[in-house]
Amino acid sequence: MDKFENVSEWEMQCYGMLSSDIEKNILNSPMAKLMSMEMIAMSMLSDAQELIERNQGNRARQHINIAKYILGEIMDRNFRKSEAA
Repeated sequence: MDKFENVSEWEMQCYGMLSSDIEKNILNSPMAKLMSMEMIAMSMLSDAQELIERNQGNRARQHINIAKYILGEIMDRNFRKSEAA
């Protein structure tokens, strides 16, 4: 993170939004209540494929990073569930 002034700057470069925005606008969205987190991640990856097709590589990279963030959240939630059991 040397070239970034702070975490917010890094998140904007990585995701195109702050991680708090991912939580609020994606993981806690009305659509998320209808879909599993896995389906949301798959949707983000499909969007990334479309962006690649349209030569929008940076936006595609950000979508892939958001999908990875979501998968990390899934893993974290599963770990916490197993710790509680």
